Amino acid sequence: MTKIMTAATLLRMMETMNETDRARYFPQGLDTKLSDFYNFIEQRYPEPHRNYVRNTMRSENPEISLRNLLNHTSGIPDINWNLADPNDMRELYSEEKVADGKFLELDYTINSRRLPNERRVAVGTYFYSDPGYELLGMIISAVATHQNGRVVPCQEVMREMVIRRLELGNTFTSDQISFDRDLGRVVVTGSPEKKIARGYVYYNNDLIESLVS
Repeated sequence: MTKIMTAATLLRMMETMNETDRARYFPQGLDTKLSDFYNFIEQRYPEPHRNYVRNTMRSENPEISLRNLLNHTSGIPDINWNLADPNDMRELYSEEKVADGKFLELDYTINSRRLPNERRVAVGTYFYSDPGYELLGMIISAVATHQNGRVVPCQEVMREMVIRRLELGNTFTSDQISFDRDLGRVVVTGSPEKKIARGYVYYNNDLIESLVS
C-alpha cells in the first residue's frame, strides 16, 4: 500500500508541475537520475541524514533512475531482516520512524542489516528493495521543500496530491497515526475510536503491528 501511494504521489507531482519546474527537477522525466537529486536531498536533510547521503547514497550507481527505483531495478540491496535484532524490529515498526528519513537512518547505521555485496544485482535487473522506495519518499520531500522554501514532509505531499484528490477520507499517513501502548494497537492520533485497517510485519514467527503496510 505504501509503495503504491508513494509511486502515485511522485507521478502526480510530476504531472502537476509547470513546465519550468518540471524541467528543473525532472529534466528526463522518469529517467531522471538519482544523482540529479543529491544536492536537493542534502539541503533537505540535516545531520545525521546528510552523512547517509554523502557516504552511502553517493556510492550507488550514478545510472540509477527514478524508473529503476519505482520498478525495483535499481540494484540497491534490500534490508537483511533475518539479521536484525527483534527489539530493533519492534521499535522500527511500532514507533514513528518513517518520516524525514528516520527509517533510513536506523537501517543504514546497522551494517548487519545490509545484504552482502554478492547479493547486489546490476541496475536494470529486478530485485525487490524497500530502501529504493524510501529514497523516492526522500526525493519527493526534497523537491517539495526546495519548491516551497520550507520543510515539506513526503506525507504532506501525499495527502495533497493523492489522498485529498481521491477523497480517501479514511486513509491516513504515518504522521497521523501512532502505536497506543495501552490499547496495544495502531490508532489515529487523537481519535483512537476511528476504525482503521491494521497492518502487520511477519518476523521470527511473530506478527509486529506496523505503521506502514
